[in-house]
Amino acid sequence: MPKNREMKKLITLLVLIFFNTLAFANGEAVLKPRLVVLTDIAPGDLEPDDMESMVRLMAYADQYEIEALITTTGWNCDPYPAEWADSLYRVLDAYGKDVRKLMKRSGQKRFLSLDKEQGQQTIGYWPSVEYLRSRVAMGSQRSGIKVIGDDNDTPGSNLIIKLVDEDDPRPLWITCWGGGNTLAQAIWRVKKERSAEELKKFLHKLRVFTITDQDMVYAMRMDRAYSSHQWLRNEFADDLMFIWDESAWLTQCELGSKGWQQYATHIQGKGNLGKVYPTFKWGVEGDTPSFLNIMPNGLHDADHPEQIGWAGCFRRNMCPDSVTIAWTNWQQPQKRISRSYEEKFYQDIVNDFIARMQWAEKGKGNHNPVVIVNGIQGLAPISIKANPGERIILDASKSYDPNGDKLTFNWWIQKDISANPDIKLELQGSKVAITMPQNMQTGNTHVVCEVRDDKEMSLVGYRRIIICPSDEAKNSIPLVYNKENTAEGYPSIKMKAFEELPSIPELPDPFAWADGSGRSTDFKDWERRRSEIMQMLYHYEIGEKPKVRKEQMKAHIINDTLVVDVRVGEETLRLTASIKYPEGDGPFPAIIGIGFGTGSLPREIFDKRGVAQIAFNFSQVMSHTQKRGQEPINRLYPDQTEMGAYCAWPWGISRIIDGLEIVGKESRIDMSHIAVSGCSFAGKMALFSGALDERIALTIAQEPGGGGVNSWRVSETLGNVETLGRTNYAWFKESMRRFSDCVDRLPIDHHELAALIAPRALLVLGNTDYEWMAERSNYESSKAAREVWNTFGIADRMGYSIVGGHPHCQLPLSQYPEVEAFVDKFLLGKKNIDTNVTKAIIETQD
Repeated sequence: MPKNREMKKLITLLVLIFFNTLAFANGEAVLKPRLVVLTDIAPGDLEPDDMESMVRLMAYADQYEIEALITTTGWNCDPYPAEWADSLYRVLDAYGKDVRKLMKRSGQKRFLSLDKEQGQQTIGYWPSVEYLRSRVAMGSQRSGIKVIGDDNDTPGSNLIIKLVDEDDPRPLWITCWGGGNTLAQAIWRVKKERSAEELKKFLHKLRVFTITDQDMVYAMRMDRAYSSHQWLRNEFADDLMFIWDESAWLTQCELGSKGWQQYATHIQGKGNLGKVYPTFKWGVEGDTPSFLNIMPNGLHDADHPEQIGWAGCFRRNMCPDSVTIAWTNWQQPQKRISRSYEEKFYQDIVNDFIARMQWAEKGKGNHNPVVIVNGIQGLAPISIKANPGERIILDASKSYDPNGDKLTFNWWIQKDISANPDIKLELQGSKVAITMPQNMQTGNTHVVCEVRDDKEMSLVGYRRIIICPSDEAKNSIPLVYNKENTAEGYPSIKMKAFEELPSIPELPDPFAWADGSGRSTDFKDWERRRSEIMQMLYHYEIGEKPKVRKEQMKAHIINDTLVVDVRVGEETLRLTASIKYPEGDGPFPAIIGIGFGTGSLPREIFDKRGVAQIAFNFSQVMSHTQKRGQEPINRLYPDQTEMGAYCAWPWGISRIIDGLEIVGKESRIDMSHIAVSGCSFAGKMALFSGALDERIALTIAQEPGGGGVNSWRVSETLGNVETLGRTNYAWFKESMRRFSDCVDRLPIDHHELAALIAPRALLVLGNTDYEWMAERSNYESSKAAREVWNTFGIADRMGYSIVGGHPHCQLPLSQYPEVEAFVDKFLLGKKNIDTNVTKAIIETQD
């Protein structure tokens, strides 16, 4: 079924001639989304839900370019009986009898030839039944990952490969109503026969939406490792968009069962399609959300699963298998958020289906309103740039109803993904006014215009408007500061005694005020909140970082070595740091490496970028296994004997930065582009240093393990890992031991330690090959911390990459791109560098 450019151009032209404006999205010719269905369809008396969903899909055949209908295994069978495919043909036959009436909905007069139907189709074109029959294929007839291989190629897997290879820029959506084994076989074949770059290109064309995980019979449904889905998510995590739905299909089944009478009255028996629509057994149309997800109705862009659509919304998160990462909705709060929208849309979705079945039966019926906002036609989201305090008018008054019905307008904000969720929508009606707050957050704000006709079973049209911060607004949040601690002027908070501390089982809210008076996600309040977190960190974990005045210090450079003297009273502590300069005069961006000039990161990354390398000798401040009160820093602060190393060492790094400031231009260092990095215990040191000194523009915490980014709370639930009770107490206050068997009473956790670095840049690197590192905890905490950056609209400043396959503290080639991207963007100041890094391949530990 190859396609060529000339045929596509001709087909598009012919379709334009055939249809009136109702066949298009607001008068424009819009290409359909490409759809492949993997279905375990069965006779209606055995397993009716796939057949029900297939009837609904046929009622929307003008909205999707149905590229393939592939029969395969699922919960109800292994192997798949070939004769069950007859149920699919029954639905297609019914469609063939109804399609002439359905065509009247878009004014279509005739079909293209079968050859021309193989080209691109625009929304509004109803394909011939011959075309659809030509797209039926048999896929894998056995389930699971174990059958993938040379003996499992099928017409279905071969067809998927051909479809991806076609010269068509649109993504190919693979919707799994049953198991995805056929897709896994196609990818296995491409991986075996093509280069790594060709495989990546192939994967980037695919989008996968699975209705739960059905690559096994129902009795085995919790054996996630049996499934080829887990292999797909694990093996191709960085290149394959994978959506695992565990909410919308359950809502569809539940509400459909409760409201079955609507289906019995308005769907069954309506037209020939209605006559083959079977009665439900366990749930109604459980597979329908897979294609509702890409419904081209203006509500969302399916390539952004966080945007709410008719199939709910998703977050990239840990999957129910506790091993892989994908777009999911099974965890709270995402499941609650998705479910609320699923319920909101449910009746509108049913009404829409009923209206289409009226067309199938009678050749006439209702149309959806056409939504036009600010004179812009189409279905794609409308992007508007805004500045703080700017007043924006959204005008949908040119929207219309093709049937002449009266329209009502409803505007709402998708708050869960909006940076400014509490902005007011003024006026209402067909127009709204929005005044952006003076302290607007720099992420996007998502507004939806919902337009409804006045029929008894009203139909709805949508348009999404995304209000984006202007470049000026984005640049309003600093990348770095010229002061060690901008939050030091805030008053001290009251610290509760150990006995008074309440249990907080979940990760503490980084935006909640310490006095319990509420929370604020306003960036102008973040400085105060940083002060609170820092004070609790000092009090409960590491001791207070001593303050130093510049007049207490002297510094000079000799033979490319920085010498810093800190004098307190009659005592002086000398720190020295060798500097490896690039060629040239500078000023140079610099990295302070713990132990060595780049820590444990490869020197070549920094050498070829002209980055100066400053080695921090931590033992000049405190030894790795400190003897309390007997360390070099204790000569200056003899009363601070309970000070932990992660208070002392960051103090030393801050003094190195002070020294660079004191020598000024002689240092040849660009003071606005300084990074710090270390690995293992030094990775923790880098993290604490970046958290406690805001002159550090970039922190790279390499494999920091427990006591670093890892959450104490999450680590407590894992195996033989570094927990609060097992950590090295030379690094912390001895009094922190009180929390060793009650970490839930610690008022903070280390996602908040990481968040202290915001709004500056942080990259966290992990290594899943070492159980002690507790990378599950690293992932959960990094993900939670990143929400702080995300809330401020600067999520690209915080990333995490947690992978295995390499020795401890040796950066693998797979992590080079992440480090290089962060260095390029935040040390070299390069723009248009992609630093949205959220890579985590987490394996369970025995």
